[in-house]
Amino acid sequence: MQENELFETFTQFKSLFPKLVGILLKNIEKELNTYKLNKSQMETLIFLRHSSFPTMGMIQQRLNLTKGAVTVIISNFEERGWVERLRDREDRRVIFVQLTQEGGLMAQKIKRLIANEFDRQITTLSEADLALLLSSLNNLNRIMSKLETNT
Repeated sequence: MQENELFETFTQFKSLFPKLVGILLKNIEKELNTYKLNKSQMETLIFLRHSSFPTMGMIQQRLNLTKGAVTVIISNFEERGWVERLRDREDRRVIFVQLTQEGGLMAQKIKRLIANEFDRQITTLSEADLALLLSSLNNLNRIMSKLETNT
């Protein structure tokens, strides 16, 4: 591929995921508001549910959030009783985050909400389109794993 084609492909690829996520999440924003959660908070809650003792820095890096944004989100979750911060005994600068039982239950509610909405949306697809979507996502996931190992 030539430089212009590569750049155009990159640009399309870059805009695809936010667009896909936006389509999938647009109908759950009202329900997120009832829990007083925005999308970044929702993503953080789900990330914490599937991570074992992530650090604040890991959350920042994985979710592409600023240090300040992560601090505000975790502070908010701490006030709600959803997380605990744990300092590393060897390096006090490192802070781990752990969901509380209440936080785990909230993350499960949000996960169920997302799954139900996704299920509702994909039922509108034909079987051929659904198979193509799942195959494409699996292929993309496989390719992304290869790219990650090359960096």
